[in-house]
Amino acid sequence: MVSPDRPPHRDPGIGFFDEKDTKEAIEKIAKAKRLTIFTGAGIAADLHVPNWSNLVSRLLENLESETYQNDHECHSTVQQAVDFFHQMPAASIVDALYDEKHPLHALNQRNRDIAKILYASSGDSPVDRTPEDSLAVYVLRLAVAKRLAGCDVHILTTNYDDMLEQIAGHHEIFSDLGSDGVAVYTNWNHEDDGLARGVPISHLHGFIPRTGSAREVVFSEREYIQWDRESKWRDYLPKRVTGGGLTLFIGASLRDYNIAAMIRRFSRGEVYALLPVEDEVAHAQLRGKPWLPSSARYASLRGLHLGVRVLRPDFYGQVCQFLHEATIPTDLRVPNYSTRLRKWWQSWSTEDQKPQRLNRLVDYSRSLRQFAINEERQLDRTPHVKAEVWVRDDPDSRRLRLYASSQNVVLPDAGYWPHSARIEHMSRYVAVSAFAARQATEGTVENSHDGRWTHFLAVPIILPEAPYYELPVGVMILLLHAPAIEEEVYFGDAESDHMRELAVRMKTLGQEFLRPTTSP
Repeated sequence: MVSPDRPPHRDPGIGFFDEKDTKEAIEKIAKAKRLTIFTGAGIAADLHVPNWSNLVSRLLENLESETYQNDHECHSTVQQAVDFFHQMPAASIVDALYDEKHPLHALNQRNRDIAKILYASSGDSPVDRTPEDSLAVYVLRLAVAKRLAGCDVHILTTNYDDMLEQIAGHHEIFSDLGSDGVAVYTNWNHEDDGLARGVPISHLHGFIPRTGSAREVVFSEREYIQWDRESKWRDYLPKRVTGGGLTLFIGASLRDYNIAAMIRRFSRGEVYALLPVEDEVAHAQLRGKPWLPSSARYASLRGLHLGVRVLRPDFYGQVCQFLHEATIPTDLRVPNYSTRLRKWWQSWSTEDQKPQRLNRLVDYSRSLRQFAINEERQLDRTPHVKAEVWVRDDPDSRRLRLYASSQNVVLPDAGYWPHSARIEHMSRYVAVSAFAARQATEGTVENSHDGRWTHFLAVPIILPEAPYYELPVGVMILLLHAPAIEEEVYFGDAESDHMRELAVRMKTLGQEFLRPTTSP
């Protein structure tokens, strides 16, 4: 439990992984013998699975589509209703409409409609479309690695979907962990408490698989009240939390009153929650309001009130990095993230200042020019392509710096002032957005003054091998001149084979630029 004598603190002037609380939490998770991972809708956001608010809104729009004259009027009315009533009461309105429209099979129809929305983007084969850097993959890797190390690991979730189970069945994702002997499975035994050999996934609020029947779904207020009185899972969560060890909330806002109440009533062990500040930034932007950095401390204060130690990553990508850091086996004695980053920077920047620096930069610019030319030939309606590599600058500066470009004239010595961008929220720089997301991103170029570059694809450069262990060190960007493409994204489907293959090529070339020739 969090001590009331220790108020929450997050120094915005230093990086998340330089924070003492972050280092302490990673070390505790890595050493834990009992770990409960509690996941919410946020773990599947990067897989395009809708969150609770979007799910309720879409169900309500579908039910009310014939009531209004056009889609815009329906959408506006539904959004106003959800904003006014909030999600849980709005869910009760959804159930009331199902009772009205489908009196003989209201719940079955509702659950079928939920399944259509949940699996609309992933289809029947979600694993083939799941990026290896998705948050759900990192959650499962942590669970499997800890179980292989002899830790009692359970995953608890309020999500209805089977995304975790589907991904867990794809053994290639865990091949480096040697996970053949660890089963990840849907758990229906509420008495199961560490006796099983594998990693059980317990759906506390019901399960709606992509094939088969829904089970024990809790959706509206009436069902939540019944759950609190009668559900076998009501005692399962406190049994896990009170049994010692460590509980980690990921992708969960802690707004579910039932869960918050049980944490407060029963918790005796250590409870952590990863709540990215970027959630609040995105919420403010969605409503057209300015984000006030001073509000970032409120989530920590609420955690203090509930007895939860809230960790505040600045960006979504840092949640994945956090889980990766906790997955590294303690017997490898790998230095922490901050130490590895600084050792990489010292080694790479020292090499970059050697007398042959100019020749190397010329070679890099030529490589980027050839890369851009090759890709230009394969891209439709794109007469010009520019390639850039940005490097993570001195870690204490928290900046990215433009290092090499296919369009540059290289004169890097006296008088040269390199282009750089601070790693911060609401940055207009593509490089910062991709680095913060820790995933490939694409879109339209917003700050192109002359309209030369219309679209972009940006890929973070991560060094996976020892001694770096998944260290993000920069970004590679392709800027496209494609004025004939009216869509906001060039590739259209974020999981398209073309985009994934191109992203791999970009990452590989970027690693050649930013990997020191000698280990630190």
